[in-house]
Amino acid sequence: MFGVVLVGIFVLRKYVFDGLTRSFFSHLPKSKQVKVANYMLEMFGTTVVLAVCSWAGFWDMLFNPSKYTIPDPQQSNRMMASLEMLYVLFLSTYLMELAFDDAVRLGLVLHHWTTIVLATWGMAAIYLAQYNNLTVRAFFAISLYMSTEQNVFVEMLLYHRKVYIPCLYYASAWYYVLSRAAIMVLSMWTWWDMRHAAWTDNVQNSWVCYGLWLFIPFANVILNFTQYTTVQSLFGIAARVAKRRGEVDAANTFTV
Repeated sequence: MFGVVLVGIFVLRKYVFDGLTRSFFSHLPKSKQVKVANYMLEMFGTTVVLAVCSWAGFWDMLFNPSKYTIPDPQQSNRMMASLEMLYVLFLSTYLMELAFDDAVRLGLVLHHWTTIVLATWGMAAIYLAQYNNLTVRAFFAISLYMSTEQNVFVEMLLYHRKVYIPCLYYASAWYYVLSRAAIMVLSMWTWWDMRHAAWTDNVQNSWVCYGLWLFIPFANVILNFTQYTTVQSLFGIAARVAKRRGEVDAANTFTV
């Protein structure tokens, strides 16, 4: 699956999203067009991850973990397929973005590499823990930091298309703040529940599993730090949009 997804993501980024960018954002300089194509790629990748995880029943597992202590064959198959898709999509999407953009800001580089390390480590721990439901649940919860950022990419596309509706930009910024806070609560809640899987039921007695449990709080700190810079950008963009909207309205009033 990894090879198929990697080739698919490359084709989308290199040809489809690049073509759409040239068609709809030709007014932007090349450096900005690269970022716009990456926004499209990330919007696609994160949306597919969220859809697949929802299909697999991870939201139900998040709030009703006891139902998945001994999953039935269908639940197991969906769980394994969705975890693999989550991993390969995050990995290929972020690697493509880093490969195509030579001017990625430092915070975003830190965000992407933290995600890549976390995803790789998490998949190894889940396998060693024999797909323990509490381990999978904690992994899904922290993955929501990445798979629920669609509003950021939509906002950036609208901004570069010069769609200036201030209330939408402020709503997007506040949604991002509140959703990050909710995900942090979910992640730490599921992390604490995961202690049983990591320290009591660790059938492999593996430091990969111990280490993941210890790493998740640090990953939360890193991801929240990097996404705090995104929050600053979102509110800054909203303020600029409001200013430009005011200038446009004033110009129209003067013209009339």
